[in-house]
Amino acid sequence: MEPVIIVSPKDLEALVKNAVEKALEARDRREEEASEQVFGLQGIADLFGCSKITALKYKQTFLAPAVKQRGRKIVTDVKQAKRLFALHADKNSTL
Repeated sequence: MEPVIIVSPKDLEALVKNAVEKALEARDRREEEASEQVFGLQGIADLFGCSKITALKYKQTFLAPAVKQRGRKIVTDVKQAKRLFALHADKNSTL
């Protein structure tokens, strides 16, 4: 069987280094995305500095688009939740 490609040691090193860097960047992006979520009513309460009862009211009203719930598991997108909270606060402050 003949070799399909011939690579010099420097080229191989560059290929491996490039692949490792891309993998590390992808891992970092996944970690950042994961950290942009809070879990449960306690996560919402901690995010907005309120009680769990108030967090439940937020979840059921203006935060609904930012919240995903499957069974008992609640996941809230932090960026979207903050944006919705700001819109809700602006809307209520003009009343």
